[in-house]
Amino acid sequence: MRKRAKKALALLLALSCSFSTYVSAATIANETVLSEGIKQSFPEEKSTSSSENVMEENALEEDALEENVMEKNVVEEKHEVEKEITERESEATEENAFYAEKELSGVLITVQADSGVFPKDATLRVRKLSKVEEQKVDSAVKEKLQENQENLLQSMIFDISVLNQEGEEVQPDTAKGEVKVQFSNIPFLQEDAEKQISVFHLDSVDATAEKLETEKIEEKENAVEVSAEHFSLFAVSLVKKENTFSDTVAVELGDTISLYKLLRQDVLRCEAMKETDPAAVRLKHDGDGQVAIEALHEGTARLLITIKDDLGEKKKEYRIIVQKASLNGRAGREIEYSLTGPENDMTLTLRGRGETDAFELAPWEPYRNKIRRVIIEEGIEKLHVEMEAFGSMEHLETVSLPSTLKEIPDHAFYHSENLGDVTIPASVRRIGEKAFYKSKGNEKKNTITNHSPVLMSEKGSMQYNPAFTSVQQTAGEEEQEVKKWNISMKKVNFYTLPEINKCFFELETEGNEYANFYLYTTEDPSEVVTIKNFTDNSGSFNRDLRLIFFSSGNGWRLPGTNKK
Repeated sequence: MRKRAKKALALLLALSCSFSTYVSAATIANETVLSEGIKQSFPEEKSTSSSENVMEENALEEDALEENVMEKNVVEEKHEVEKEITERESEATEENAFYAEKELSGVLITVQADSGVFPKDATLRVRKLSKVEEQKVDSAVKEKLQENQENLLQSMIFDISVLNQEGEEVQPDTAKGEVKVQFSNIPFLQEDAEKQISVFHLDSVDATAEKLETEKIEEKENAVEVSAEHFSLFAVSLVKKENTFSDTVAVELGDTISLYKLLRQDVLRCEAMKETDPAAVRLKHDGDGQVAIEALHEGTARLLITIKDDLGEKKKEYRIIVQKASLNGRAGREIEYSLTGPENDMTLTLRGRGETDAFELAPWEPYRNKIRRVIIEEGIEKLHVEMEAFGSMEHLETVSLPSTLKEIPDHAFYHSENLGDVTIPASVRRIGEKAFYKSKGNEKKNTITNHSPVLMSEKGSMQYNPAFTSVQQTAGEEEQEVKKWNISMKKVNFYTLPEINKCFFELETEGNEYANFYLYTTEDPSEVVTIKNFTDNSGSFNRDLRLIFFSSGNGWRLPGTNKK
């Protein structure tokens, strides 16, 4: 028994630091200490017979087994104690970190910071701005977005601050750790290729907006998280990049093309940023040593390039679309397109009837710089292509438009500098903005013969550039207006109020309320007024006499009548 007690004593002393339990040697002489601290007494030793020795040996074997079990239990208890101490230390560290959340206007704002960044017992405050304050912040954000030709679509603004025990605002001590701010349940979080979420910080409503660096933004399923270095105003905004009609370029899968040939710009530096996984493109040098992009996979990528022009260096961003090029396919419910001919001498043909599908980029985009002729066959009425249906085609020379065509979209042939003469059929009722606009032109001017009732303008919507294009209007302006609007005047009444020395007149018309009207005034009652009083030297109506305010709406009309 003494042997067993001595072993227990040795084991206990080894673990005394963990259990903080000390027992004297005198006590151990007549007692053994179990792992749970229960004391058990044993009698003094006596002389024994041989049978008693056998019994004692059996008892010793049993004691040895018990000692092994006891040792195992003690070691396990030691591990449990050490684990508990570690967990308590971890909890103590977490207790010193900062975590708080507030909900405002349906958006959950969560602030997390490492231990020591904020003082103990700090609290979070989130305040909604007044309408006047929100307008000031929106103005600052819009001003910042203009630097990158971006537009503000929506924005949510929060005044976020952290207060100490005295209720005073405190700023994070970023030397001691990091601060994360998360905005959850943002209603406009869904992004697409043209829209993106941006987060801005302002020191005050009158301060300049600072756009947080892109790498600080972490997108989650329903939240936006940013790293914050300073607290005050945060604007979470949905922005859209302006269409500049040269920012998106499509390339064919497998192609390697130099940036100069692709963009027609002197590129000084370039950085490729992938938008899809795997990366759609990679930068390399072509056989001439020029910086080029290799189209690796279908998808999109962004190129941030530094270019040089007459004004110096400037940065510009291009979106590259890599797609499998198809020589034919669907363009509408009942419309197909096909491409024929060798490289740089291809013919694009659209055949069928009705209207095309809605496209941001036309399906023939990868062959844009290889097309020389465009043939739109009879039966096709409208082309719904947002970005330059046939624009920026460097080799395009001829186009054939059908007698069924009703509309020529905005920027349809924009910057197709080598385009020759064009005939617009009488069926057309709309010619879009800058539809035939050139900025360089070729050696000779091209001529547009316009048989439609739409008056083409070199000003305002600038459907063409008179420096490189001339237009022959086969219908005079007056005839065009009559064809377009079918306007007739039923009655004209004049009223005089001599008391205030004013005259008024009343028109009753039939036809489109947004038609153009012209007013010629005279103080000579004997003057004979003819059509010449309304026209300029070229024979066109004098635009200075137009009553543009007649198109303002019901404010100019008597209720229930056509009288204005």
